This record gives sequence, structure tokens and C-alpha cells, in this order.
Amino acid sequence: TTADTDRISLVLGALIDIGPLLQADIKAGYAEQDYRIADAASGLVYVGKMTWYASPLVTLTLDAVREFRGSVFTTSGGEFDTQPATTDRFTLVADWEPLRKLLVSLRSSWSVERTENANRRDTLIDTEIRAQYAVSANVNAHLEISRQLGQSPLFGDVNRTYFSFGLSTPY
Repeated sequence: TTADTDRISLVLGALIDIGPLLQADIKAGYAEQDYRIADAASGLVYVGKMTWYASPLVTLTLDAVREFRGSVFTTSGGEFDTQPATTDRFTLVADWEPLRKLLVSLRSSWSVERTENANRRDTLIDTEIRAQYAVSANVNAHLEISRQLGQSPLFGDVNRTYFSFGLSTPY
């Protein structure tokens, strides 16, 4: 958001190699974000990423994030209001390279945003399949299919399907 805020955070982390096939990057700490026109949000924050190289052709990645941000909505009087929100997001990504020129990715994420002062909880499940094929040294074909399902007491339910196909080339 464009809300005027001050943020203080103390976060510590580690990058851990658990053998040649597994890496973990973990950060955790405390953060406080003060919105000058609203209340403050504070507490535990974390960022974690674990990558497993299951085979030379398959990589699995798990991401977890907790962050604070401003959630903007319109009041009954028609004015914009900013309330602090806590967002937790978990994402699993599988990358598969069955051919040297073909990369297939499957990504699925679940997120929940809680706005305590507005007594609101929004959830979103997002699943996506992508494929990229190198047609030639300068031309790539892309295919993407994604599906979003969500619930929000303020914005209603989300039920979206997205399909995209295209060609790209550097210029």
C-alpha cells in the first residue's frame, strides 16, 4: 500500500546445506509496523525456503512467509482506511525438465490475511501449471494455466481460471 508507515524489525537467519541435495534458508524474528493513521501490527515474522534437488530433472521448493502490511478498504462513509494485516503464505513448487528444451512447473500456494481490527480473514488458494519450450535459440513458447479459489467477508468469494499461451523472443 501507499500508507505512511514506520517499521522496526530484528530478524536472524541461517543458510543450511543438508547434504548436496537439500538446502534450507531460514530467517525469523520480531517486527513491528506502525501505521500513522491506524494501529500497529507486531509479532513473529519469518521467511523460509527449503529446496530439494530430487533428481537431475526434478526440483522441489517449499516457501513460507509471514509479513505485516496495510490492508486498504473503503469505509461506509466512502473514505479509504488502512488497517494492519498479518499475512501467512505457504508455497510448494515442483520443477521438472523432461527434455533439455522443455521446463514444466507446478506451483500451489495457500495464503491467509488477518485484519484484527476489522475482524476480517481472507484466504486464497492458487494453483498454477506452466510449461516453457525452447522452439529455437531465440524463440520460446509459453503455456500457463492457473486456478484461484478464495474467500473474503469483505470482497466475496474468488473463483478464477486463467489460461495463457504465447511466443517470446529477445529483441
